[in-house]
Amino acid sequence: MVVDCQSHVFEPRWLEHLAARASEPRAVREETGWRIEYGAMRHRLPAWFTDIEAKLRAMDAAGIDMALLTPNLPGPETCGSEGVGLARRVNDWVAERVAAHPDRFALVVTPPLNDVDAPSRRPSAGHAAWAHARSRCTRGHRPDGRTSAPMTPSGRR
Repeated sequence: MVVDCQSHVFEPRWLEHLAARASEPRAVREETGWRIEYGAMRHRLPAWFTDIEAKLRAMDAAGIDMALLTPNLPGPETCGSEGVGLARRVNDWVAERVAAHPDRFALVVTPPLNDVDAPSRRPSAGHAAWAHARSRCTRGHRPDGRTSAPMTPSGRR
């Protein structure tokens, strides 16, 4: 079995939220799709970042059997206090896609890194069963200067 262990996706309402921002991070809608602007990062999103059917076609073409889906940068923590609610919305959207294709996808929950312990950053109760892992801060360092223990696949420390 071939598994893509970090397959990025963007929830469409997250892109709309970023597009409405006056400052970075932001998303810009172009004729051919979306462009993300975040610091020095400027990249165009391929169709399979927002369209699950396109992702499945790309996976099939590359011989990938399963993918662990996770949102990409910029993360919800870049929106300050709104980040916790945005994280839940993004995680719920990904969980719905995983539930529709459980043999092809698993969810890696993305917490807002400015509040990784916030209970509302978890997927809603109906989607929690699809959360197989949780993203962790790089080498245990958090934006608030504290350190975090590495996460196990169940999301427990």
